[in-house]
Amino acid sequence: MPLERTSVSAPTAQQVGFVAAAASVAAVAWVPPLTRAVAHGPVTCVFLASTGWQCPLCGLTRGTVAVLRGQWGEALSLNPYAYVVVAAVALGLAAAFSPSMASAVRQIPRRASISGWALFGVSLAVFFVARNLV
Repeated sequence: MPLERTSVSAPTAQQVGFVAAAASVAAVAWVPPLTRAVAHGPVTCVFLASTGWQCPLCGLTRGTVAVLRGQWGEALSLNPYAYVVVAAVALGLAAAFSPSMASAVRQIPRRASISGWALFGVSLAVFFVARNLV
């Protein structure tokens, strides 16, 4: 009995992009020279360099790496929004490869009310003030 040929579609640009992003984050998290460079590299935040205050994004890269390495406490102390970044990347990867998940993820911005986005913005502002006062 002859084998049937099945067609395999080429990956979409979105799928390639998400895989590349996930591979880059994984490399930073698990390749020792890259991990050391992120953990002990220079401060690159212009806001921090010019004002001495940490912006809401300061520590986000190191926090994301800590989440991926399972260093929960360190990630929380560096930047609690690192958990949001990891969740967003995971949702993006799931959406890139699962049609049913893609439609659910596309609905998130539509379902999030203006008050939800405002609450997120307020939480960033409170975080900014709190981290610079302590």
